[in-house]
Amino acid sequence: MFDRAVSENRLLLTSDLDFSDMVYRQQRAGLRGLIQIRIDIPDAGAFLSSIMDSWALVQSFEGVTTVLEPGKIRQRPLP
Repeated sequence: MFDRAVSENRLLLTSDLDFSDMVYRQQRAGLRGLIQIRIDIPDAGAFLSSIMDSWALVQSFEGVTTVLEPGKIRQRPLP
């Protein structure tokens, strides 16, 4: 999935923390942006609503890792 996102110049949206490890520890470059969802809501509708509410608050996902957590959004530059 990582390589496909890079080759297609796409943002990578995931809840898997291994992708952050690839980017920062293994220094794999080329992602347009990484969005990590760290929201644990068992109901799919509430989960999607929570993500969309957070999404609306972010100005740009380009060139950064964005972590969406309940009540908090963090961003840091991609290496």
